[in-house]
Amino acid sequence: MDFCAKIKSSYDCDVLVVGGGVAGIAAAEGAAKNGASVILAESGYCLGGTVTAGLVGPFMTCYDRSGETQIIRGVFDEIIRELATYGGVVLPEECRKRDSFSGYKLHGHLGTVPFDREVFKYVTEQRCVREGVKILYHHLFVGAKAENGKIRECFFATKNGFYSIRCKCVVDCTGDASVVYLSGGKTLYSDESGNVQPASTFFLVDDVNKAEVDEAVAKAVDEEGRYFKNYVDIARAKGDYHIGTVHTRLYEQPHGVWAVNMTKVNGDLKCDPQLVSEAEISARAQIPELMDFLHKYIPGFSHAKLIASGELGVRESRRIEGEYILTGDDLKKSVRFDDTIALAANSFDMHTSGKTNYLINENAEPYSIPYRALVSKSFDNVFSAGKSVSADRVALSAVRVVPPAMATGQAAGTAAALCAQSGVKAKELNYETLRTALECGGVYFG
Repeated sequence: MDFCAKIKSSYDCDVLVVGGGVAGIAAAEGAAKNGASVILAESGYCLGGTVTAGLVGPFMTCYDRSGETQIIRGVFDEIIRELATYGGVVLPEECRKRDSFSGYKLHGHLGTVPFDREVFKYVTEQRCVREGVKILYHHLFVGAKAENGKIRECFFATKNGFYSIRCKCVVDCTGDASVVYLSGGKTLYSDESGNVQPASTFFLVDDVNKAEVDEAVAKAVDEEGRYFKNYVDIARAKGDYHIGTVHTRLYEQPHGVWAVNMTKVNGDLKCDPQLVSEAEISARAQIPELMDFLHKYIPGFSHAKLIASGELGVRESRRIEGEYILTGDDLKKSVRFDDTIALAANSFDMHTSGKTNYLINENAEPYSIPYRALVSKSFDNVFSAGKSVSADRVALSAVRVVPPAMATGQAAGTAAALCAQSGVKAKELNYETLRTALECGGVYFG
């Protein structure tokens, strides 16, 4: 069945960023800082996506594997430094003790960034406004018009009807490659076996006795003890625990709040709204049992109070098929691409129905992300960043977290601005021109 709708209003811009999560924020800033007129269209009510509406935290590491050098900088670093002026962050150089701020993890979490979500909303919004980005909330992308291999107009559903935005370039930061997919472009999904990572919902608690938690962790004889796996096993044996996570994931946030990431919803959601709705309900229904478990079994949490639950966090969804597909082997070998736009060293974080495979990249050198992985193979003026870059499942498990997502966002937005101004196709953009612009934007290349 065809559907026709009257367009009530239209906008024009050089660069349209669809999706206001962390990648979208960085893309909008990257494009605006390079002279483009930018519209940032977001379906929700604030910027940040999973880190604000989804309560995900902390930001994972922005350091190299040794924890000695901060290698993800640029817009990401500018934002966390501005958060610090409002007391809204614990800076990465202060999170180096494998303590409560890093979930007591011994590996891969040097230089995490706990943050205050309300401060993050305010700071990122104001930064976009200062750069001249036009933010349009409550705009849900529903389709696009493509001509001669380029998307020239995107359509959005609002409570006031349907609106359109005409643009020269698009950055798809939807997290699901929705712009490319709904426009008929090529996307990637799952793997040959049809596997996807489970989804989960974060929730926040307060009234935690941090000293008790620290003392219990200090007595742990092994790494599993630091995550209270023994308590999970005991509770499961007594019938007090039926959730899929095999150990606790507890992260202290600024101002005495703790983030808990222990719900789990297995199965392929397929971006289907009914399945996603059922998953939202299922994950939230697990929280009362988890609160009971924390009260009864985990030191320091006996009086913890639930203060908020987040939007469902979907770890793995559609990605664009780009000019290059980044692979897990590329990351394991620390390949340095000729068109590198960012360096990263985040660990592989592959969740399954039974356990989490959290693997450290044994190569001492950071891995790189190529520009070609941000460029849609289907459209000459479409880029992607964040969770929907062109990557296989293994590579995605490392680069989907916040710091590299913002790095890809900044690169995609910068490239989109350069292409919009010069009229060149995305895949034909001169790399040295892009690199120079990224270096001027504070990006670190080693």
